[in-house]
Amino acid sequence: MFSQDENATIYYLAGTKGWGSTFGGRPTSLYIEVTITQQPASQTVEAGSSVTFTVDATGTPPLAFQ
Repeated sequence: MFSQDENATIYYLAGTKGWGSTFGGRPTSLYIEVTITQQPASQTVEAGSSVTFTVDATGTPPLAFQ
């Protein structure tokens, strides 16, 4: 399903044809593979408490995680 979010960025793979700086009026960005070099450690906390996870990765900046 195509997102109707006006702030969405369309990601594409290198080597594909027909891509420009926009697609359907939305910005495009090259999808670069990210390699996780350190996985976040498991943690146990009480429900409702805050927790912070740390992860290390390599790839072409800027890197983003979700």
